[in-house]
Amino acid sequence: MIDLSGSRFVALLAAALVAATLVLFTHPIPAAAQEDAEPAPVVEEFETAPVEIDGEAFFVVRGARSFTAEERADYIEEQIIRAAEKHPDFEPEVEVRRSEFGPAIYADGEYISVVTDADAEMEGLNVDLLADVISGEVAKAIKAYRKGRTSTAVQAGLIDTLVWTAALIILLVSLFFFRRYVRHRIERHVDKWVLSLEESTGRLIDARSLLAIQRSLFRGIYTFILAIVGYLYVSLVLREFAVTSWLASLLLDTIGAPLIALGEAALAEIPDLITLIVIILISRYFLKLLRLFFENVENGIIKFADFDPDWVWPTHRICRVLFIIISVIIAYPYIPGSGTEAFQGMTIFLGILVTLSSNSIASNLLAGLFVIYKRSVNIGDRIRVGDVIGNVEQVSLLDTHLRTLKNELLSVPNSKLIGDSVTNYTRIAGTSGLIVHATVGIGYDEPADKVEQLLLDAASATKGLKTTPKPFVLKTQLGSHDVSYEINAYAKVGFDPIDIRSELNTHVLDSFNAADVQIMTPFYVSDPSEPKIPRAATTNDLVEKPT
Repeated sequence: MIDLSGSRFVALLAAALVAATLVLFTHPIPAAAQEDAEPAPVVEEFETAPVEIDGEAFFVVRGARSFTAEERADYIEEQIIRAAEKHPDFEPEVEVRRSEFGPAIYADGEYISVVTDADAEMEGLNVDLLADVISGEVAKAIKAYRKGRTSTAVQAGLIDTLVWTAALIILLVSLFFFRRYVRHRIERHVDKWVLSLEESTGRLIDARSLLAIQRSLFRGIYTFILAIVGYLYVSLVLREFAVTSWLASLLLDTIGAPLIALGEAALAEIPDLITLIVIILISRYFLKLLRLFFENVENGIIKFADFDPDWVWPTHRICRVLFIIISVIIAYPYIPGSGTEAFQGMTIFLGILVTLSSNSIASNLLAGLFVIYKRSVNIGDRIRVGDVIGNVEQVSLLDTHLRTLKNELLSVPNSKLIGDSVTNYTRIAGTSGLIVHATVGIGYDEPADKVEQLLLDAASATKGLKTTPKPFVLKTQLGSHDVSYEINAYAKVGFDPIDIRSELNTHVLDSFNAADVQIMTPFYVSDPSEPKIPRAATTNDLVEKPT
């Protein structure tokens, strides 16, 4: 058994939190190891564009100020297509000729392009060697263009299209039956889980809403898979024909390239994700240890002097929240996209929202700490807050739940418990006793001793009132027509003061009615012709009078 003082425990806890915060901010964990390296040499960048025939790139050209790279590539593509369509049934004749600007490439007598010294500088090759390389690529482009438009290539494309179509049909049928099977299995397990969750939360969570969300999510995933399958089918079919292969390349570059980039980015984030998972697992382990520690404190295995048992779980929640905040700060650099401007902008936006809405939350939180640790109210106490009377059922960091006398569950912000006057009937009854009182107005013609005795008799007949200290009567006011008498008596511990006051008022009425003493409150004008004293009903009163 460990025994420490409450003040020492609080001091150790505060010191640990301060030390962790200082270590965190003075020695931040970097997202990746940074190594000292010499600055990389500056490499001059050139404006380039690929020369593509039917969506396939063969070589790259450099642009100039007066003739951009894209314009030059488009011109070369047009010249290659013109040469390919000139003699479609013969092998292309590509040659390099000398010109004043450098080696010029011709195909079947058609001018294709000139290779300049700037092109050779970009590729890092001799200009004549580069001209030979490009001439070979031009020959390949012409052959590919002519081959893709032969009847044999078209027939092969049709056969491949039929094969892809059959594969698509088989895949769609398989997806349909697989969808039905998986949806049935998932919904069966999810239905049980959602229904149990609804019961465990007292129907605060609507099972139908969760099921609708689950079905929408499953439907969205299925639709996404169908879209990917259709996209791949169209791209593959278009690639089978030379005339439409450029469109397939466009589709792949437009949609496929971003998906590949996302996949590569996801693979690059795997080390950080592993680190993030390790941090989460370690945090969960320490949270379990923290809960085990406070369970031992609650069970008395670990004891702290001057540490109230009611402080155990509020202190556990505070330590848990602080530990989670520190864990989030440590894990932040490893969250994918944490260094992007979009993520930082979202963080700033959330910080502004929290700042604008945190005034009331912070005040209620601080008030909740004050209520819990000062023990101004405890669970089970009957208190009055303003005009509300109820029993305390739960005290949290933000609000206190009261069960009113009408069995209404009321949530009272903790700031109201600090700002308004609070009457704790249970705390008063646990000391010398809560004084229950009743006030009556009696005329001046009644002897004061008689009135006081009637009030004392009513107090002695009321259950739940102490005989020691004795009840006493006060004359609180001398009115225009009556004297206000107040009977005061101490309530016993464990009795409801509301019920005691009601019973005391009943006995006061019975006592004064039995003594034929008229109560003149709350309003008096003049003496009636007959005293307004209740009398027992007679037989004549029960006989119906003729109309």
